[in-house]
Amino acid sequence: MSHFRHLAKTVYHGALGWAGIYARARRKLAGRLVILTYHSFCHTASSSLKTSQPVALFRRQMTFLKRNYQVVSLSEGWRRLQAGEAVWPPLVAITIDDGFADNYELAFPVLKELSIPAAIFLATDFVDNGRSPWPTRLCALLDAVTCRRMDFPFAAAIAHRQEKIAVLYRLKSWLAPLPPLERFARLDELAAHLAVRPERQIAPLSWPQIREMRDAGIAFGSHTQFHSILPEVNGEIRCEELRQSKTRIEAELSEECPLFAYPNGDHDAATHQDVAACGYRLAVTQDWKANDGDALSLALHRVEIPYHDPLTSFAGRVSLGLAPRKKGTHHEH
Repeated sequence: MSHFRHLAKTVYHGALGWAGIYARARRKLAGRLVILTYHSFCHTASSSLKTSQPVALFRRQMTFLKRNYQVVSLSEGWRRLQAGEAVWPPLVAITIDDGFADNYELAFPVLKELSIPAAIFLATDFVDNGRSPWPTRLCALLDAVTCRRMDFPFAAAIAHRQEKIAVLYRLKSWLAPLPPLERFARLDELAAHLAVRPERQIAPLSWPQIREMRDAGIAFGSHTQFHSILPEVNGEIRCEELRQSKTRIEAELSEECPLFAYPNGDHDAATHQDVAACGYRLAVTQDWKANDGDALSLALHRVEIPYHDPLTSFAGRVSLGLAPRKKGTHHEH
């Protein structure tokens, strides 16, 4: 985001906040649960396609929530939502997807200092084997290219950021239906075609880090084994993704894993059935709005927080459930 646009957003949303728009909207959230989504964290914002939340901004966001909301765990928020309590201040839960090491290095100290609970959803192959979730690797490949065009698996210009973003979504559609190991193979072919060597390695959380965070009050759930977008793959792969990741987390943490986050937020009736059959009790989507008493336990709504939001925009996004502009940004890693 340009400096001018960032300044304009700050002034615009600041004016709305000063006029009391957000405070009035926040009052309407009494008895509802807002679930926020994050992925990755960094020291300073960059132009990478894999966008990460600057940790200084994350700290300001968490401090704002502590002052204006009740920040609760996902499970506690659901319990209180089902109890029908007219809760004030409103309830907010923090969730983080994928399992990047920066969750421990940057976000965890902020959460611990402010006594804020959170749920982190793990793609367990990433944690076990260090293979980045395939959308993350796709971003890394496109970030690293120096050529101006590509011919595999289709011809396209990739000279500029906007061209890369357009290609990114086409590649995701190509890769999503494939079995996980075939997906890795196609990514290897793409890396060879783009002459990206060596690739930048993105570190996952380790199990000792995960256990330390769990002991400090952070909950952990499944984000599948290989980050497959569940409605895009066949039922056998879908169930294997759900079972293997749940079993792995339970073995490492010696406790039940009842929480799940749909990769890319994509879900349908068939995935709901499989998620329930595998023993998950709460599952979060990426459908935008606050949750009320009619919310479905296996299709809870979330509000994704873009990496480029000034604090004034964040205040509006949480209270109003504003969706980010998709053009020119990429949020699901």
